[in-house]
Amino acid sequence: MINAFEDRFDAVIFDMDGTLLDSMPYWRRINYDFLAQRGLEPPQEIRADLMSVSNRVAAKLYIEKFDLGLTLEQVMGEYQRLMAVYYQRDIQPKPHVARYLDQLRARGKRLCVGTASPCRLACPALARHHLLDKFEFVMSAFDEGIPKEGPAFYLEAARRLGLPPNRCAMFEDALYAMEGAKAAGLWVMGIEEKIQAPFAQKIRAICDVYIQDFAQLCV
Repeated sequence: MINAFEDRFDAVIFDMDGTLLDSMPYWRRINYDFLAQRGLEPPQEIRADLMSVSNRVAAKLYIEKFDLGLTLEQVMGEYQRLMAVYYQRDIQPKPHVARYLDQLRARGKRLCVGTASPCRLACPALARHHLLDKFEFVMSAFDEGIPKEGPAFYLEAARRLGLPPNRCAMFEDALYAMEGAKAAGLWVMGIEEKIQAPFAQKIRAICDVYIQDFAQLCV
């Protein structure tokens, strides 16, 4: 039944962090790493939630609480430098993802990446695991200046694919991005990500297909 669903679309836009790559724990970990390098502890206000709060929210709070002498853009740049090491050394693909990508391509589906991360991080990370050449292009919300929270990002990806939005699917792990894709008229396919557990009920409600592991889609 799940694979029959694929007849509804001609292309799939894949998120990267938390969908293609098991990288979300590392993005949250750098909230700690950034302070630890400066001999600081996380503020009490978010200490219990630091694995679920976004990096941008954490960075803004750090700037407010500590005399860092840095702008938000500089802090986020430092986050990216920390992540570059993890991408090239530690982060692995989600299980069975390469097999599923090959299966989609064999069925004539067009594939691209729609990520919040900058291309200078995303492309080497995907290439390291021989995934980059499976996609037509990588579109970065960071580089384009188009947030994934709203429909514009997904409409632009569909435009680049030369397809109407209702012939495209978005594969995601994060609720905010699923909401943006759904608002754009795309089909939404979701994969379980522990960091998104507080939003599990809403995620299941918005997804047209929801899985725990790509093995569920492989035949």
